[in-house]
Amino acid sequence: MRKYKDCSMWFFVSLLVVCVAGCSGHHHRKGHPVVDITHPTVILVAPLDLSTEVLIDGTVVATFSEPMDQLTINTVSFTVLQGETPVTVTVGYADNMATFTPDASLLNGALYDASITIVATDLAGNALEANYPWSFTTAIEIIPPTVTLVDPLDLAVDVPLDKVISATFSEAMDPLSITDLTFTIEEQGGTPVIGTVGYADMVATFTLQSSLKPGMLYSAKITTGATDLAGNALGSDYLWSFTALAEAVPPTVELVDPLNLAIDVPLNKVITATFSEAMDPLTITDLSFTLEDGTGAPVLGTVGYAAKLATFTLRSDLTASTMYTARITTAATDVAGNALVSNYVWSFTTGEAAVHLLAVDLGAAATFGIMAGYAITNIPTSSITGDLCMSPSAESLITGFSQTDYAGYATSPQVTGRIYAADMEDPTPANLTAAKGALTTAYVDAAGRTPVPTGTFLNPGSGDLGGLNLVPGLYKFTGAAVATSSFTLTGSADDVWIFQIGSSLIASNGITVTLAGGAQAKNIFWQVGTQATLGTTVAWEGTLMAALSITMQTGASLNGRLLASSGTVALDSNVIVVPAP
Repeated sequence: MRKYKDCSMWFFVSLLVVCVAGCSGHHHRKGHPVVDITHPTVILVAPLDLSTEVLIDGTVVATFSEPMDQLTINTVSFTVLQGETPVTVTVGYADNMATFTPDASLLNGALYDASITIVATDLAGNALEANYPWSFTTAIEIIPPTVTLVDPLDLAVDVPLDKVISATFSEAMDPLSITDLTFTIEEQGGTPVIGTVGYADMVATFTLQSSLKPGMLYSAKITTGATDLAGNALGSDYLWSFTALAEAVPPTVELVDPLNLAIDVPLNKVITATFSEAMDPLTITDLSFTLEDGTGAPVLGTVGYAAKLATFTLRSDLTASTMYTARITTAATDVAGNALVSNYVWSFTTGEAAVHLLAVDLGAAATFGIMAGYAITNIPTSSITGDLCMSPSAESLITGFSQTDYAGYATSPQVTGRIYAADMEDPTPANLTAAKGALTTAYVDAAGRTPVPTGTFLNPGSGDLGGLNLVPGLYKFTGAAVATSSFTLTGSADDVWIFQIGSSLIASNGITVTLAGGAQAKNIFWQVGTQATLGTTVAWEGTLMAALSITMQTGASLNGRLLASSGTVALDSNVIVVPAP
């Protein structure tokens, strides 16, 4: 006899006895419900207890003797273990049947223990009298997978150069076995093709890193390292071959700049030719792209190629009022090796001698590597080659240099030059007033420069200097300017660059300003409307003149000057060298 240990259970039993007594004998009172006290049972399971050869991707099912409370049919009441490891599943219930669907295929040839526990109850709350356990063993699958379809087909021709190569299997495969070791492609001759291998829905894919070579024969292979979910490998390596599209259409020159027979061409013009398709960069050289003057003498320049555009950048300005002939020869070929049908020749005539920009005269401010109006801060150690000054603020607002004071100036181990401040002995205050006046004049001069016949540019790169190659000239930014990547200034030793920036200038971390063709930092001037910031390890060129503040972040360097007339200059382990005059 079961013993009940609490009052609530005793009350339930008492109520049950009364109910049974009232309903016994030859009559019962109409309208009194019959209380269900019958325990549910498991009447059928699939797979059956001790079954063998059970499919690894099947569903485990238990059928009950009566409807069950669906909320009690869950991963707590219905479990399957492989040894002591629970199988992760989705449990469902409908029509007196609980279903146990594994999230992944079961192991090959493994023993599993299933159980319906007394947590499962019928609709009246009656539980199973005891846990219902059973076990089964999965089949040992020995059928190897096969490759049922490949794309492109074996011996296919004219395969697109950007084709994704694929292989379809006869059954689900182990994704971990489908890799660039088991799915490979080679050119004729054995050179491996580089690509990314993927697998989904019984299909393995090989995505090319670069296009196939036109007309090239390729061999593809799926090796026996590829296995199904039961660990069965392909019976043998699966091989097939195909041939890439053999393109035979020659490229053409679609556009040139300057146009054929153009006149008044700037003397520093970059000559360009745009092709109808992608070209082999190795064939776009100073041998296939040439420029001659009217006497047939070659013009020296640097040839480049990117995105179907060939460029010829002059090493020195052309001669005024002179006809020149440009030529793209049949040595230029597309990526398939097809050459131009014939040489492409055009000519143009230069304009009058251009009026070049003049450098900004810094006057008495030219010797200063740093000039600020309010404060100069430094996180040691920095290295400044040139003088440093503060005006109208006092020397106390120059920090981080450990300066030693003398009559009218100070020195610092970090400064190759002298440090000046407005509160030092005469004649320093008057000299600083003159230097500040010279800076103001230079700033106004740079900001007020107007276009000249050669080299005036508005908002280059849509405000981003990154990646540009800038010829000499006046560059105007109506708002902020940024440099998200390195860029180049190409010109001669006498050429001048002036940048008029409406608001701020920000250079991203790590970028470099490269000077090419003899360009010099002393001829580069940045007029900034508000503040300038050079990111960490930036290597910058030219004189920065900012209306407010200038900040150099950790490790940045400058071949030029930091001149902040009314604001602050902030340094952090920087190198600044004033260019030679």
